[in-house]
Amino acid sequence: MAGDLALAGARSTGPVLGVDAGGTGTRAVLLVDGTPTQTLTSGPANYLLHSDGPERLAVLIR
Repeated sequence: MAGDLALAGARSTGPVLGVDAGGTGTRAVLLVDGTPTQTLTSGPANYLLHSDGPERLAVLIR
């Protein structure tokens, strides 16, 4: 249900990047008008466990 609400909101806001930055890996999906257009994966980016988390996340976003 919450996912349905998130997708409904994403359809009207333009591009949306959803990120799961964890201790073992990072996953992201780019939605354009509510449609997944690209998925991305990277190494760990948990800010509490890895001091370079912000830099890793910036690389993923670029």
